[in-house]
Amino acid sequence: MNRRRGAGSSFLQENQQKAKGSRRKDRKENDRKGGKWMQLTSTFTPRNIGLASLILAIGAVHSLYVASLFENDRFFSHLSPLERELSFRTEMGLYYSYYKTVVTSPSFLEGLHSLMADNVTEYPSTINTLRRFNLYPEVILGALFRLYRGSLDAFGFSGTECFTITRGLGQSPVKTCIGLGDPSYFYVMATFGLQGVVAATIFALGMHLSKSVTGGVVSCLFFFYNHGEATRVMWTPPLRESFAMPFLFLEMLFVSRVLTSQDQSPLKWNCRSSLSSEATLFNFAAIFLSALCFLVPWQFSQFALLTQTVSLFAAYSLRLVPAVKLQFIFLAIGAAFLVNVLVQFGNTLLLTSYFMCCLLCCGVVSMLRRIFNRLKYIPLIAVVEVCLVVAGTVGLKVLLTHLLGTRDDAHIGSILLSKFTSYADFHTKLYTCAKEFDFLPLEYFAKTSLTLLLPTAASVGALVT
Repeated sequence: MNRRRGAGSSFLQENQQKAKGSRRKDRKENDRKGGKWMQLTSTFTPRNIGLASLILAIGAVHSLYVASLFENDRFFSHLSPLERELSFRTEMGLYYSYYKTVVTSPSFLEGLHSLMADNVTEYPSTINTLRRFNLYPEVILGALFRLYRGSLDAFGFSGTECFTITRGLGQSPVKTCIGLGDPSYFYVMATFGLQGVVAATIFALGMHLSKSVTGGVVSCLFFFYNHGEATRVMWTPPLRESFAMPFLFLEMLFVSRVLTSQDQSPLKWNCRSSLSSEATLFNFAAIFLSALCFLVPWQFSQFALLTQTVSLFAAYSLRLVPAVKLQFIFLAIGAAFLVNVLVQFGNTLLLTSYFMCCLLCCGVVSMLRRIFNRLKYIPLIAVVEVCLVVAGTVGLKVLLTHLLGTRDDAHIGSILLSKFTSYADFHTKLYTCAKEFDFLPLEYFAKTSLTLLLPTAASVGALVT
């Protein structure tokens, strides 16, 4: 009888423990859901909605502004279709011609194949222009236009407004159309629409770093007051930088978020906190996607990221950035770079670039911090780390160039050599005759001083240091 009572009581205790465990698990699940709901409701506050509306408004104003500058300069709306295409000078016309190929082909796939097996650009050779000229913006815009045009046709809309322009002076009238249903109009308006990201991100970046709306407003004011020194998209919409630069500002914003976060270990996934894991995943995905979108459209984007890599490593060497944050950022950018290499069909210019070599060396040296800490003298540690990175970058660059047997970027080294020595050849003379490859003129410093940008930046830098 006692045995039966003992068995019954143990069975009852076991059921009670299971019930308690189940209630505890349900309570944790409810707390987790409640925490997520509270986080969601705290996000959509009137203040945050107002700030989001302000950011969108700033982006829209900038897009309309650069579109107005372009219209006032070219009188684009009153040009014939042929004149619009002729207004894209130099390499701008080359890029637009590939967009036109995608748009006018019988199908999107046929247009894409024409770009990947092009026998016109370098006749009689057949080349992959996607690999050679970073034409993914034209491919995407061409696909979007075909989709938009097909939707309009399906619902019986034209998407354009056509009219005849009387030019006088004995010239025959010209019929032209405006609206997103026109291929050239769609192309430039999509480019200008993307520029809204620039102003919006500058506002968000200024607000984030200063932790006040005033900082965002001041940043935007300086951007607009120095607009001519900050961008040339209003004069040259088809250039590669027009599609890439908005994503550079986004990447800088997300990198700044990681650098200023209180979490000293963004690489450590906390299994007990889904919020920590989600925040880490968001930061990684944000840096990865923005860096990828910056790298894909522009062949020179690697040099901008090279300067960023050097700056971050310099801050790390001076103990201003923790090693784990540096490695987190480099991992996200490195992943974006590898995907870009695949998208560019294994472009050897990327595989042997200074950026890739520097990124690898900076990452490896940052993992050796415990060894260097034995020196116990920060300036000496910084010098040793910088020397290792410089030597490793140059050595790895020479090694990869020799192994892959390519010198696609030899002209870059020649240009740098010509800037600081008397060396000159055909390529250096061809490039350095353009002002974009020249040193910054004194006029630049005069203009930025008159708008108070340079004095303000110098003052803030002195206060911070």
